[in-house]
Amino acid sequence: MRELLLSDSFRKYRRRQVEAVCDAVHVFELRDNEDAMQLKGALEMARILIRLPEKLLPKPDEQEQIQLDVIEDIKAVEIGILRKHLMGKEAD
Repeated sequence: MRELLLSDSFRKYRRRQVEAVCDAVHVFELRDNEDAMQLKGALEMARILIRLPEKLLPKPDEQEQIQLDVIEDIKAVEIGILRKHLMGKEAD
C-alpha cells in the first residue's frame, strides 16, 4: 500500500482529484441556505477523500510524506477554488 500511495501515478491521480473538487465547488452559487449546506457537504466529502491516505498508513513513520502530500493537496484546493471564483472560465 505504501508504494502505491507514494507513487508518481498516485500523485497524478490526486492532482486530478483536486481539480475535480475545485470544479465541483465552483458550481455552487450560494443563493440560499440549501446551497450553503450542499457546499458544506461537498467540502466535507473532499476533506475525507484528501485525508484518506493518512488513514491507510496508520504507522507514524510511514505518514510523514503522506502528510506533506495532504497539505500540498489542501493548498491546491484552496488556490484552485479561489482562482476559479475570481477568474471564472479564464481559470480553465
